[in-house]
Amino acid sequence: MLEKLLKSGDEYAAASHWSDFALVKLCLGTLGFLAGVLFANRIKVKTILLAVITAAVSGTILIRRFLPILKKNL
Repeated sequence: MLEKLLKSGDEYAAASHWSDFALVKLCLGTLGFLAGVLFANRIKVKTILLAVITAAVSGTILIRRFLPILKKNL
């Protein structure tokens, strides 16, 4: 199962463009930002909401592009 998952990831990376990798960085950076904000003393709701929306949109785009490759390999 893990081999199929890794093969799917390799295939996705080979078929990806620079914009796909930019989305990955944006999504992971936003999630890291959210983790940092949760430990801050002052939490601003608007900042958290913007980060959640950004992570959700970029993550959804990435998953929609990855799922067909994953289905094909499983």
